[in-house]
Amino acid sequence: MTTDDGGSQTQDGFAVVLRGAIAARGISLDQLRRALARKGVTVSVATLSYWQSGRSRPERATSLAAIGPLEECLELPRGFLASRLPTSRRRQTRDEEFYDQAQLPDTSVRPHHIGQAVEQLDLDYSGATWVSIHDRIRLDRNRMETMHEVRLLLQARRDGFDRFPVWMETDDPSIYPVVTALTNCRVGRVREFREHRGIAVEMLLERPLRQEETMLVEHRLSFVGPQTPKTYVWRRVVTPPGRW
Repeated sequence: MTTDDGGSQTQDGFAVVLRGAIAARGISLDQLRRALARKGVTVSVATLSYWQSGRSRPERATSLAAIGPLEECLELPRGFLASRLPTSRRRQTRDEEFYDQAQLPDTSVRPHHIGQAVEQLDLDYSGATWVSIHDRIRLDRNRMETMHEVRLLLQARRDGFDRFPVWMETDDPSIYPVVTALTNCRVGRVREFREHRGIAVEMLLERPLRQEETMLVEHRLSFVGPQTPKTYVWRRVVTPPGRW
C-alpha cells in the first residue's frame, strides 16, 4: 500500500485518473498548486507529483480534504477522484451517493437517456439555434486521439439565453470523458452517469444573449485514462443545425 509518506511505484486508479486529468487540462503541477491555494488548500508540488505517479495517495485527513477542491480545479465531477481511493480511506460525499443511485432506464435509443441526463441539470436544447457545428479531430500515427475541438455558432431564441448542455460518452470502460471550455464559455455543473459511461455538462456562456443574437463558442472533448487505437469516432447531433 502506498501512503502520504511515499512508497512503491504501484499504479492505481487514483493516480491514473489524476495524471490523465492534469494532462487533459494542460496545466503544470505548480499551476495546479496555485489554483488549490486560491481555494485555501495547501498542497506541495512534490505531493501532487507523488499522487499522480502512484508513489503515494491521499490518506491523512488534511490530504483527503484537498480532494474536493482538486476535483473542482480539474473540472471533474464531485467525488470522481475520491471514488478511486480505497473505500476504507475515503468518505463518501453526497454527490458520490447521487452517482451511485443514478439508475436510468435501459433503452436502445441513445437520445432518450441523453435527454434524461440533460433534464437532471434542468436544461434542454430549446434555447438556441445551432447555426453551425464544426468538429476538428486529430489522431496520431498510432490512431490515438490527441485532439477533438468543437466550434459552435449559436443564435439565441429568447432573451437571457446563457447556458446549454453537452453530452459526452464512451464505449470504452477504461477511459473517462472530460469537457473543457475554450472560448466564450466555462464549465458549470457536471453529472456523471456510469451506466452509460457518459457525462452531462452545463456550459455557461460568458454573458447572456439577447433574442437572435449570435455567439461563437468553442470547447474541447477529451478522455482520461489509457486509450486504445481508434477504429471509428461517432458524433451525434440531436437536431440538425438551423432547425431548433
